[in-house]
Amino acid sequence: MAELEVQPSVIDRARRGEVPAELVARRMKEDEVTSAHGREATRILKSTYELPMGSEIGYEMDGKPFMAKIEWHWHEPHVHPLPWGWHRGISLYVLEPAS
Repeated sequence: MAELEVQPSVIDRARRGEVPAELVARRMKEDEVTSAHGREATRILKSTYELPMGSEIGYEMDGKPFMAKIEWHWHEPHVHPLPWGWHRGISLYVLEPAS
């Protein structure tokens, strides 16, 4: 398994003035989640089993900041894909400048 590359978080980079300091997290809409984001979420999930629920992991794609958050997810049995029931999952967020 590929090791997760540790990079400065978006928050650390904001403190250095590299990205806007006032960022707000907005959960990604279903039509915003590309296959590349899905691959990144899978990579993060498989690389962070030691982190607790609620952990937030920043990443960039096409020069834009995003955040993956480890959260409990629910899949209705026989309706949604496996795994069914409650399981560890990744929610994806867009980090945008506060308005």
